Amino acid sequence: MEKSQKANEVLLITVRNDLQAALVENLLKEQNIYCAKRHLPMGAIASLYTGMSNLGIDIYVNEEDLEAAKEIITVYETMISEEELEKQVLESIEKEDAETSKNEDSASNDYKEAKGGIGKPYQFAAGLLLLLIILLLLRILR
Repeated sequence: MEKSQKANEVLLITVRNDLQAALVENLLKEQNIYCAKRHLPMGAIASLYTGMSNLGIDIYVNEEDLEAAKEIITVYETMISEEELEKQVLESIEKEDAETSKNEDSASNDYKEAKGGIGKPYQFAAGLLLLLIILLLLRILR
């Protein structure tokens, strides 16, 4: 999994960000294929300042491992796309929010029926606090 002294490094793929680069790098290392990643010029600067880059990263492999690496990359590219994954996550979150909202509405209605209105406990607490403030002011003014 080291760079071969005899082989030249060749470009395998350019990925968009550090997350994709790490995924490709791990896939290659699992198959004992040497790889090196290099940020594109502006990406290197962004990575230096922010710790990550979305400006592109080149992945290089030994020339002798290029064909095997291309097969692995074919599998990688057929995996679910990042956009599709984001879409599924957003749909899942929206579904959970809708269910949570529905459950909260149901619980809120049950509470209102049991207590005679949602504001009563808060009104009582506010009245009690106001009474305490008035008592403290009277004590200070004496």
